[in-house]
Amino acid sequence: MNNEKKVNVVDFSELKPGGKKYSFSLVLRFVTILFSLFAFVMSIYMIFFRINANTSMFNKIVPFIILFLAVTSLMKNLFSVNSVIIKQDSIRFCYLGMKSRTILWAEFRGMSYQDSKPRAIVIEFFRDNKIQKFIFPIGFPHMLEIVNSIAVKCPDINYDAFLKNVVILPEKK
Repeated sequence: MNNEKKVNVVDFSELKPGGKKYSFSLVLRFVTILFSLFAFVMSIYMIFFRINANTSMFNKIVPFIILFLAVTSLMKNLFSVNSVIIKQDSIRFCYLGMKSRTILWAEFRGMSYQDSKPRAIVIEFFRDNKIQKFIFPIGFPHMLEIVNSIAVKCPDINYDAFLKNVVILPEKK
């Protein structure tokens, strides 16, 4: 009977020059953005052209609630991590609405699990003569595979107690 744990990690010896990419479904992401934009435009239209002195209080409040939810959804989809690209020399976190962030493997110092809201993996890295932190949401697809790939590439970084139990560290020879 074989008790070895099977863990999917990036095989760095067979990694293509473009790297391995993990991402949210683009179709789902863009449908959500389009729906949010539609709700935003309709709310603005309702606020400026359909609400008057005779409109009930409920109908005056609802467009503002929908506007708030649409903006929240739009911001979440534009400014959260959309894709992760693991390359031979670095890991890159890409967004739809802002500049991508690249962290070299040599810059990694530690990883920890943040249990408070939002639940995330906090990556500590050394850049510009100081330790910086990057918060990576736990709900990203293939999270365990990404975290284990980081562990393979950076075996000597610091882990908190939770990640020491979750990450399957490579055996030292």
